[in-house]
Amino acid sequence: MDEINREPELKGADGAAIVFGLINLAFVGLFFLLKKVFLGAGFALFFMLGFYSVCQAIKYGIKEKNMKYLGMSMLGLILNIVSLGLLILLIIRTFTV
Repeated sequence: MDEINREPELKGADGAAIVFGLINLAFVGLFFLLKKVFLGAGFALFFMLGFYSVCQAIKYGIKEKNMKYLGMSMLGLILNIVSLGLLILLIIRTFTV
């Protein structure tokens, strides 16, 4: 008998991680130009979505042993960490000056 694969195949999580990372970087740049830190902190949803898609992509890449998928996931992770770090630095800079 044929085995039925009950787990849905995950596609596009690595691309989503990179897209959310780029969106996060764009928002941080926009908030830096507008000097609206509170508006930037309100976009925590994009950070959560970015990190969620990174976790899903890494989990799938390890499970399938796909190095390309893992590499793209790591790129998305780096983008999301950099954008979150820049937002934190922007918040610190705003309140200390």
